[in-house]
Amino acid sequence: MQTVREHIRKIRQGVGEPPRSVGLRLEKRQQVGRHGEFDNAAQDEAVLLSRGRVVWAHVIQADDALKRGGKKDLPAIVVYSLDDYFDGRISSLTTAAAAIKDLKGRILTDPALDHLAEALTNMGEPLRHSKVPHHLPVPSHLGSTRLQGLVVHTMTVHRKLLPTKKLTLAWFPILVLPEATPYAMVVSFKYWPRLLVKLWRSFDS
Repeated sequence: MQTVREHIRKIRQGVGEPPRSVGLRLEKRQQVGRHGEFDNAAQDEAVLLSRGRVVWAHVIQADDALKRGGKKDLPAIVVYSLDDYFDGRISSLTTAAAAIKDLKGRILTDPALDHLAEALTNMGEPLRHSKVPHHLPVPSHLGSTRLQGLVVHTMTVHRKLLPTKKLTLAWFPILVLPEATPYAMVVSFKYWPRLLVKLWRSFDS
């Protein structure tokens, strides 16, 4: 059985090494308000498609409507890392996502943690590749060294890029290039390994 590390390797192989042809093109997106990442952002889209890095993202918080069928693309707050340590450790991203979500609704004296708590509580200004504070309370197996590589980001989840057109599972591959663009996008399931697509569809009720 393929591991998640093998899945991400195959996705990267399918997408190709940067710079890529922008033939990995998306269909025109539906307007989704201030969280609509690609509304009038064709240049950022082209940057991600051409040079973006493929990494796993894990949902921290998402609009409940994304878990149901529908046509509207909606925002989600995710955690990801450029550290290849997480290529084969979805469970560690799950742990980090839970620890970050636990900040929701709390008023904290630490400015960095309070910023995350505020974003989760009020879904106000989107988080743009915000680094996770190394002192976030997490289980000991996810130490401060790994925490330093974690990033929290608000992105639009485009349904057409997912196998089930909704958030069937909480993790999926994304394209990011934080040094060049403040946006991120889901890697189309057309580039996912068959077994990963099958896994997503097996959880679709």
